[in-house]
Amino acid sequence: MARRSAIAGRMTGWLLGVGERKVLLAVALSPTGKVLMVAGARHIPPVRVAIADVAGTFGQLGVLYATGRPVMHALEPSRGLMMALGVVALLAAVAGPLLAVRAVERRARGRSEPAWLA
Repeated sequence: MARRSAIAGRMTGWLLGVGERKVLLAVALSPTGKVLMVAGARHIPPVRVAIADVAGTFGQLGVLYATGRPVMHALEPSRGLMMALGVVALLAAVAGPLLAVRAVERRARGRSEPAWLA
């Protein structure tokens, strides 16, 4: 991890040097692969790590639900707005990769003009 990111390397070194409770707290606050890897490197029992992981995941879902629900009620998106957003997302998903491929092909041929001008 230290080769990929200096910050992640320092954090990993710090987590490897702290006690089991702090590592489990880190797992609960951020149940991500990197933190779980550090917990495994510390040889913390997998059952404890799993409990902290599940508790942290449910905690994050609770926070997202509690904050997202009032926001959705405040915005009250209409069907038309949701359909427009869906169409834009679909167009971006379809056209984005095609434009990217064309841009790479143009660069390979030595052209510098934008893809949409061709």
